[in-house]
Amino acid sequence: TSEAVTSWTQAPLVAFLLPLIGFFMAPIYPVINSVMLSSLAKSEQASMTGLIVVFSALGGTTGSLITGNVFQYFGGQTAFYFTLVPMLGLFLTLILFRNKTDKLSAMELSRES
Repeated sequence: TSEAVTSWTQAPLVAFLLPLIGFFMAPIYPVINSVMLSSLAKSEQASMTGLIVVFSALGGTTGSLITGNVFQYFGGQTAFYFTLVPMLGLFLTLILFRNKTDKLSAMELSRES
């Protein structure tokens, strides 16, 4: 019962919001990686960098496949809302990650004093 979209002006707002998710989330990953790598010994940084690259590629590919399937079977609006679930998970994980790094920083400062 939905009409085919034949021009940009007919596209729903969600079609323009979905690409913006990547625009706003993209700066998060380098920050997380930097904090993680700087907390490791130099001898462990190369291994962690390899893991980051592999899991980033796997996550990006898997996420694209899942989003594509959700678009196909449930529609674009539902796919957009489904992307909010992992973003919420990432946000909660970042809060925990920040609390952990703040505690570690406080411990290091107290040892230096």
